[in-house]
Amino acid sequence: MTITHRFTRGWTPGSGLGFSRTTEKTADGENNRIVPVAAGVQNKAVALTIDVSQLKGLALLSDKAVKIETNSSSVPANIFNLAAGVPVIWFDGDPALLDTEGGAVTTDVTQIFITNDGDEDAEVQIGVLVDATV
Repeated sequence: MTITHRFTRGWTPGSGLGFSRTTEKTADGENNRIVPVAAGVQNKAVALTIDVSQLKGLALLSDKAVKIETNSSSVPANIFNLAAGVPVIWFDGDPALLDTEGGAVTTDVTQIFITNDGDEDAEVQIGVLVDATV
């Protein structure tokens, strides 16, 4: 079965000109979820596995500022500090996937840990597109 994810990027200056472009990527597997994270929660463990050699697309978005750490909360492989409402989008064909600390995402993900230091509950959306036949 072929699964298609659509990744959209855009830009609009004050003059009203600009662009919005959508790129479609297809593969045969996906792992999408919405994770609620209560206010003040530290290191909420979430079962999520990603073989980075199979990764074709990744989308992360939170409605509140959160930190996502991969594989370990004490010595994470990668860290994604998500600002509220600001997506992290990567798909096959982009330059190398980097976390928000500038580290290359090269280590397979075995689980993630989400921290919400805020005073309000957060909702974290995760979209993963993989080619399981690699």
